[in-house]
Order: sequence, then structure tokens, then C-alpha cells
Amino acid sequence: MVSIRLNSKRRRLEDPAELASSSTNPCNKKEVQSPTTPDPMVGVSGSKSQGDQLFGNVLKQVHLDNVKLKPTIAKFISGLGALASSIQVEAIHVKRSSFVYETKLQSFNLLSEAMAKKCNDNPILKIGWYGASKEEIVDIITNGFIRSSYRHGVQFSAYDYPLDCLQTAIQDKDGLRHILICQVIVGKIEVVTPGSGQFQPSSEDLDSGVDNLFSPRKYTVWSCHLNTHILPLGIISFRVSPHSS
Repeated sequence: MVSIRLNSKRRRLEDPAELASSSTNPCNKKEVQSPTTPDPMVGVSGSKSQGDQLFGNVLKQVHLDNVKLKPTIAKFISGLGALASSIQVEAIHVKRSSFVYETKLQSFNLLSEAMAKKCNDNPILKIGWYGASKEEIVDIITNGFIRSSYRHGVQFSAYDYPLDCLQTAIQDKDGLRHILICQVIVGKIEVVTPGSGQFQPSSEDLDSGVDNLFSPRKYTVWSCHLNTHILPLGIISFRVSPHSS
């Protein structure tokens, strides 16, 4: 059975997840529409102690009792398939509120509204998973996705497929792995062929890439959009049993 434990004290986080309540993409009629995307990090609460232990002052830990957090945990576990029984979720963290974060949040909301108008007044938002080392994730949370470090863009695993980014979640010195949860503005999509070397949209009318128009497992945000089309929401930290296959 999967073990989940978190510490708690109350904290409020503002984010634009309500805009993701519809994950349809009217700009690409060929894409199969997924069910309504849950609001993954709205109204969560934080605790200083564990957050300081894992990430210093960058993040705060949130607790599992908030009902709005449970769908994200459930989606993460269910998306791991047979590996789920080997996973122990240790903590979930969110970014501390700050003037810089609130400014980025407002800019992200404005852009998503503009993109909605471009795409028949429907929000074009997805929730994506990004596995990396603890050091890389802390750098992303602190400084964002730096364009020079991601020349071919950033690839996110679709919300239904967290398993796809598990291998890139590098184990840290404490035996923990970390996956970043982000909200992504995808806009109009196109298929990106693996190994093609593509690093930007093939036309000005397109915004991001996918591996499959009908049922995407991967979303690629191009380097030219890294500072505007991605909003980090939180981090899931977990252990993988050494007996897992």
C-alpha cells in the first residue's frame, strides 16, 4: 500500500489553477479532449519546519488534509501503474508567496486570457510533470527555466502520465526524488518528431509541441516561451522502494 505522510500548519496559496478547470483545446480539434483538470494547488496550507529541512527558505510544505490537494496525490499515484505500490510520498511543497511571485502570477493570468481569446475564448492550460534533480528543481523555483539551459525547450509529461518523467527524477543524497508540478499554456499545438532537433514553433501561428495530436503524453514548451508559458505550482517528493523492478 502506498504510504503518504505530511506535516501541517495553515497557509494560503494563490494560483491560476481555476483557469485549468477546462483542459479542452479548441485550437486543435484533432486532439482527444481529456476530462476536467483538477485544481492541484489551490488553498493549500504550509509548515515551516519540514520545508526548511528540504528546501531552505525557498518553499513551504503543505499538508494532505486539504481536500483540494488529494486529487493531485491520487493522480500521481494512479499514473504510476504497477510501480505505485513501490512509491512512498514524503512531502509536497509550494513556493512562498512574494511580490515577484504575485507579479508572475498576474502576468501568467493575463497571457492565458489572451491565449483564450486567440483560441475561441477557451483557456488552453495543461498540468504537466517535470522530473529532475533536487538542485535543478530548486534552481527552477528560484530563477525559472533559464532559456540558455533549455535550448530545445522543456518537455513535460501530461497530467495522466507522471510515470513518464520518473526516470529523470534523480535521487538525492537522502534517497528522495522530486517532481515539479507546473501549469502550462500550450495554445496551438503541433507534433514534434523525436530527434528532429526542432527548437521553436514551425510557424508563428503555433505555440507548443506534442508527441501525439490525438492523445499527448508529452508537451514541449519552446525556449522562447519559457518565461511566460510555465507557472510552477509545487513539488512532490517521494521514495522508490529498492525492491521495485
